[in-house]
Amino acid sequence: MNAVSVWRRVRASNMAVQAIGPVCGFLTVLAIARLGGASAQGEFAQVKAWVELLVVVGCFGFPQSFVYVINRLGASARSLAWLSMGYSLAFVPVAVAITLLVLALGLVQLDARMPVLVLLSLTAGLFVLHGLWRGVFLTTGREMGFAVFSILPPVTLLACVGAAFLAGHRGWGEVFVLSAALSALGALTLLWPVLSRPRVPTAPLPWNALVANGTHSFVQALLLVAQPLLAYALIRGQGGDEAHIGWFNAGVFLVQGLSVPISMVSPLLFAHWTSTDDASRMARLNAATPRWLGGGMLLGLLLAALAWVGVPLLFGAGYEAASPLAAVMMLSLPLTCHGRLIAPALHAHDHPMANSVAGVLRLVSLWGLSQGLIACGVGPLPAVSLGWALSETLGSGWVLLRLHQLVQQQAPAAEAAR
Repeated sequence: MNAVSVWRRVRASNMAVQAIGPVCGFLTVLAIARLGGASAQGEFAQVKAWVELLVVVGCFGFPQSFVYVINRLGASARSLAWLSMGYSLAFVPVAVAITLLVLALGLVQLDARMPVLVLLSLTAGLFVLHGLWRGVFLTTGREMGFAVFSILPPVTLLACVGAAFLAGHRGWGEVFVLSAALSALGALTLLWPVLSRPRVPTAPLPWNALVANGTHSFVQALLLVAQPLLAYALIRGQGGDEAHIGWFNAGVFLVQGLSVPISMVSPLLFAHWTSTDDASRMARLNAATPRWLGGGMLLGLLLAALAWVGVPLLFGAGYEAASPLAAVMMLSLPLTCHGRLIAPALHAHDHPMANSVAGVLRLVSLWGLSQGLIACGVGPLPAVSLGWALSETLGSGWVLLRLHQLVQQQAPAAEAAR
């Protein structure tokens, strides 16, 4: 068996294992929808979105920075792995303070009891640890191990949600913190060979590079996880309740779930693209864009039709109102996936600002378009769903435009070098 065949087998096995993550995510949402209804789904979605926002704040783009400084600058993976433990523990009280602040400002709607807030903050700290260690693990070259490492959160969350319903559900705080603890324990087991390496004299950690290279990743991730929270706030602002958010979240879940393959591949591509130098990569990606857009339009229409029919079948009675919402949001999915495949290439080739601008554009346009449609008499749920689809289209369009502009700028230099 030649080396190419072995590589393809390893990559296929890696993707098969990583696919367990979105399957578990799907089963989790399906279980809540079937057993708890749209209201339970809406409550779960808001808590999950807030925890994810705290995790992004805590990680601060460091996982991507870890990959960069280890691969490019020779930083110590062992030192960064141990440092992550203390950092994650220190973030827990910060997460409590942030949550109390946003509750006081009325920006989110959560159970404001202090024990619940502490549990959610502890959850965020443990998932921050998993995220930081994920960046370290990505540099070990163990692709199959990385696949297992990556699926720990959705696997443990599904197990804990199932256990909660069997035991009589009392609150999402306990579910999330138990899931995070199990994920961190699994991560510790997988990363132990790195943590237990003998200490060797190394150069000081490149703190400037750690912060500088993580800033754009942090901004992009923060804007991405803030998007559903903004959508939920828009719905609540128009008198919506947990059931309305649950219907809307069916579309969010489908869009995010079907884009998971891109989410799985992106960190692997980023790690590979930061460790290699290929001057023609951007041009090849740009050349493939027209073919993708042509097929993507047809695929979007097909996905929208399937969502209209399939949402009530998947989520059960009471979700008929979610069908048109999900169908509208699915129209933009192929373009969104292509834009997020291009994003790590832009970052790896030292143009992360394009991705940050795209994130700002998505968030601002979601708010502006939704409010404009509501002002024109469109119902809140259809308005926010359409605003979501249009904002994703604008954000992805900006990324593809910047890719094209950069390739055009590089073309004269490439011709001169020949």
